[in-house]
Amino acid sequence: MTTYVSRYRIAAPFRLLMAIFFFMTLATPAKAYHYSIVNNDSLVFGSFVAGTGGTVTINASNGARSATGGVTLLNSTYRQARFTVSCVPDLIIDCLLVTGYSIDPVADIVLTNGANSMPVTNFSVYSVNSGNSSGQLSGGTDSLKVGAKLTAGNNQSPGYYSGSFSVTVTYP
Repeated sequence: MTTYVSRYRIAAPFRLLMAIFFFMTLATPAKAYHYSIVNNDSLVFGSFVAGTGGTVTINASNGARSATGGVTLLNSTYRQARFTVSCVPDLIIDCLLVTGYSIDPVADIVLTNGANSMPVTNFSVYSVNSGNSSGQLSGGTDSLKVGAKLTAGNNQSPGYYSGSFSVTVTYP
């Protein structure tokens, strides 16, 4: 079993209170082929007002955004993170033999802005090819989507929050 870990940096600029995730990736070669995880779109929670506090959740499968508590969502861009997971062959037969992969749970993180922070929890993943959280390579590639829940405190301070998390993909 071969495991690949990619680290992604998260940055969250805020107008009133807006979280946007930015990602960078790296791939590790293995055997006669290697795998890659490429970020296509950042996870964006969009603009919102924290009010008395609550959560903003981005659904991994459909990209829907919802809020709880005193959070008021503002009309803005939001989306789940999107990645392309690929087997890159030296010989095409190698990738045709590798069809499935698993995604380890993404650990909870904290976005910070000086002394202010907001936890990001409940990361979820969705494989377009398999229709669930277990990845399925079709022709050597799959689209992987990632969502999460951001918790804003009572009158959360607006600002630029940042943090990072890791995505681990394991191939048989």
